Amino acid sequence: MKKNLANVVTGIGVIAVILFITLLFKGYSGITMFLIVIFIGITDLLDGKIARKFEIVSTLGKSLDRARDKLFACTLFGFELNRLSRESGFSAASSTAFLAAILIFEALLISTWVYGAFRDLDVSAHFWGKIKMWLYFFVAGLFFADVYFVPITGQLFFDSIFLLFLFSSAICAFLSLWGYVERFFPSQK
Repeated sequence: MKKNLANVVTGIGVIAVILFITLLFKGYSGITMFLIVIFIGITDLLDGKIARKFEIVSTLGKSLDRARDKLFACTLFGFELNRLSRESGFSAASSTAFLAAILIFEALLISTWVYGAFRDLDVSAHFWGKIKMWLYFFVAGLFFADVYFVPITGQLFFDSIFLLFLFSSAICAFLSLWGYVERFFPSQK
């Protein structure tokens, strides 16, 4: 059992993402979705720690981890992009631009993941990819906790913080993509 523990945790995370997507399309929001985002984040944190602690890192585990992360991020950000397309104003336009950039980077990251998997290259997350995912979880939490924070912070402050984290997420997504390009295609000097 110990040799599959990390993959079991990742599998539970995949099931949580499927539950999250189902509830998202049924219109759920608020605390339920916020708690599911936290749970998915915990599985993302634990599976890697378990794999390294017990020295059971596997290609399957790395790929399951990436699949869970991509399924979560692309569905959530695509859904949010669709919602924002019906709104107007600086915050909605800026969020739309950052979300579109993130989705483009994620599509390219999926391509690098597939390329790396077929070439038997290292597809594990690196520093910027890990930071990117934690920013994604934070942004996702803000999506569902805005009704709690806006009355405390005010709409302008909340939107500013949200845009800052969304912009940071887009930068980290780009840096993550660049990291894979450097890993897969080292420069010949």
